[in-house]
Amino acid sequence: MSDWGRRNGGLNPQVGPTFRYGYDTIRYDQHTGPLSGNSLLLEIGGNWLPGRNAVNGFARTDMAKFFQIAGRANLSLRFAAGTSFAPNDTGKTWERTWWLTAADNLRGYYPLDLAYLIGQNYYVANAELQFPLEPLIHLAIFDYLEGVAAIDFGGVFNRLRTAAGASVKDLGRAPSEFGAWDARTLTAVLGLNVIFGPLLLRVHFGHPFDIGGVKTPALQNGTSWVTNFTLRYFFF
Repeated sequence: MSDWGRRNGGLNPQVGPTFRYGYDTIRYDQHTGPLSGNSLLLEIGGNWLPGRNAVNGFARTDMAKFFQIAGRANLSLRFAAGTSFAPNDTGKTWERTWWLTAADNLRGYYPLDLAYLIGQNYYVANAELQFPLEPLIHLAIFDYLEGVAAIDFGGVFNRLRTAAGASVKDLGRAPSEFGAWDARTLTAVLGLNVIFGPLLLRVHFGHPFDIGGVKTPALQNGTSWVTNFTLRYFFF
């Protein structure tokens, strides 16, 4: 770290243009949140540090579609991906790094499984069913209670191809040494969303499966369920 600071420390002027396009037709419900419609985000940008002769770029997309089934019950499909790139090692030093939150993307990981959630590239696919539980359970202290059933697929990686000498049998290690397909994970999710006042509490339990990719820490430790919870102001 001290060597990095010696070679790259100090003030570094930066030029970073970003172009972004967004499209949103999502209709919201005061209790369940997104109910129907589509959303799309496309983004591409770059960075130039003239004092370091460093150039790099990045691109990402996030798209989702919501289907209203009946009442507040809904099904959502989402795909997201991001990448960063540079023409040489100098540019790679200043590449953008992505940090995925486990609770919103890959619920087979714990929030602090950072070695598996931070990298130069990622892809995520989610399918999630939300359905009201009020006909079965009604608690006066909550304004609304709904169940969640979902599937998460994806991974974070630093290279497209598997590193030379790396074996799929050793995929208990962090995914940075392995390729895009090696970083794949699959998780089934069950959980609850609870509304009280302006606050949304999400308690989701992920069950990761061994599908031949990088083994999550939960799989390595023989843990069947991973707990992720978040507290939000409304749905943001």
